[in-house]
Amino acid sequence: MKGLILCGGRGTRLRPFTYAGAKHFLPVANKPVVYYIIEALKRAGIEDIYVVVGEREKEFRLKLGDGDKWCVSIEYIRQHSPLGLAHAVMSAEGRLRGETFVTVLGDNLIMHSIRDLVEHHIATGAQSTILLSPVEDPRRFGMATLKGRRITGLVEKPERPAGNNAIVGMYVLSSIIFDAIKKIKPSARGELELTDAIMEMIREGYLVGYKVTGEWWSDVGRPEDLLAANQRILKGIKGITEGSIISNSIVGEKVMVEKGALVKNSVIEDFVVIGEKAVVKGAHIGPYTSIGDGSSVTDTNIKNSIIMKNCVLEGMHRGLDMSIIGEGSIITESMGKETTSMWIGRDSIIKGQ
Repeated sequence: MKGLILCGGRGTRLRPFTYAGAKHFLPVANKPVVYYIIEALKRAGIEDIYVVVGEREKEFRLKLGDGDKWCVSIEYIRQHSPLGLAHAVMSAEGRLRGETFVTVLGDNLIMHSIRDLVEHHIATGAQSTILLSPVEDPRRFGMATLKGRRITGLVEKPERPAGNNAIVGMYVLSSIIFDAIKKIKPSARGELELTDAIMEMIREGYLVGYKVTGEWWSDVGRPEDLLAANQRILKGIKGITEGSIISNSIVGEKVMVEKGALVKNSVIEDFVVIGEKAVVKGAHIGPYTSIGDGSSVTDTNIKNSIIMKNCVLEGMHRGLDMSIIGEGSIITESMGKETTSMWIGRDSIIKGQ
């Protein structure tokens, strides 16, 4: 079986962080979102992976390469216009016609095992299988209606939901999907919807099955989603110290200090990762904070935040909470003691008085 990761979206809801790069490379616990998906496919034994990309194709080729880093093969498929998920899947017909393949949305973090979904798909004999999850507010999601082991209907963000099973963003699809896509028309928003194509399969009598997951998942399409995902992943980290901790620093048991990092005269609470060659001095960090590779944090208090690569933070005595600081940014602040929240894009400079 092969894998298909859909990464053609522009990430407008994640601006300013996506002005200079694809949303799929934004870090969660210091690891780009798309890396988690590649690793999950690899764990499922899927080593032939196709990535559908848009206008940021060069960035994907540079950062993912040919997949050697994960011992997989990665090939790229260009989606020249962002005309919907079904259009993105259709872009892969030349590579995946005649195949059954796993499709994952490239901005989703999904903890459910891909191997488990594939095994369930094979066991049921379905032509396609969709991962579902119960949600509290069905009106925010694409929803599925069920009868026995079948999906009988799919509705995008219904006003009056018939159930609470949301479409998560992970599918096992047979190549019948390509024929179904060719029969649908653009939706009201001008896109070819994957839900419409799957509904076409259902109308033609094909078995579209499902698996309901109890595992955590998130669409990291907004800054607040990115922070929530960072918190969720950091909850599961194990204490590893590969860097240096000196000068009476206090470090929790569930802290990851990566190679070449230095912690000096600081307090690091649980659920924190400090990236390679990062320097933390006279700081109070955590919980639920990731400090990116090469960043420097001095005389600063931070919690519940994402600090990306190569940032410099100095004198933030009033503290940062629920903040995202873009790669290469510099912030120096010495005014007051009130905690603040910041969402700062790449290579920004903010200087206090």
